[in-house]
Amino acid sequence: MTSLPLAHVPAFGDRPRSTRADQPPGAEVQAPGAEVGRPSVRAGVLGLWTLIQRHAAPNQRLQAPASDELTGLPSRRSLHEQLQAMLNARTQTAARGRGQEQQVWSVLLVDIDYFQAVNSRYGVQAGDEVLRAMSTALRAELRQVDVLGRWGGEEFMALLPDTPFEGALVAAERLRRAVSLRTFPYAGSLTVSIGVASSLSGDTTERVMARADAGMYAAKRAGRNRVAFTE
Repeated sequence: MTSLPLAHVPAFGDRPRSTRADQPPGAEVQAPGAEVGRPSVRAGVLGLWTLIQRHAAPNQRLQAPASDELTGLPSRRSLHEQLQAMLNARTQTAARGRGQEQQVWSVLLVDIDYFQAVNSRYGVQAGDEVLRAMSTALRAELRQVDVLGRWGGEEFMALLPDTPFEGALVAAERLRRAVSLRTFPYAGSLTVSIGVASSLSGDTTERVMARADAGMYAAKRAGRNRVAFTE
């Protein structure tokens, strides 16, 4: 997977607040009071989960919940399972010799810009209220058939069945704009950065997610409040 040069990353939205094109894909542009880099948050959560699982007996290992306790949305585990089910359905269709009828589906990875600044200024409970309000705002802009879940931290994921790449870009821009026009508790105005990826022949869930994640980081590097994707 190769990211497009920054100047050629398709992006939608307002004028960037800041840009640092020389940062690596795993880094975010930081500003005074901005959020702590999300990789460290993710690493901490996954590290704790791994530690718990490692010290549990094989028949006592915990299962991640199917729903996110805070927002009530599908959890990361549930999203993984539904993404794999969509991929399996596509593979089975191709195996039956009906490749021309394969369903194309897309993934949107949505990250709240500068979310950690909300936690730092107003506290974790205020941040929780913002996350719940964000889940409501995003859900209102999606179709009934679409699946919206909480990927972790300030990240949300939308699975869009029967949606080609161009349709996914339209949906992502609709989400971005709706969030930018909404007033959130404590924070007031917020924006999101969204990465877009669509299923390709021979894809795995890891490849699709890697492209969506790379697109989201491209949107961050381009100044946030953007929709972007990579090849």
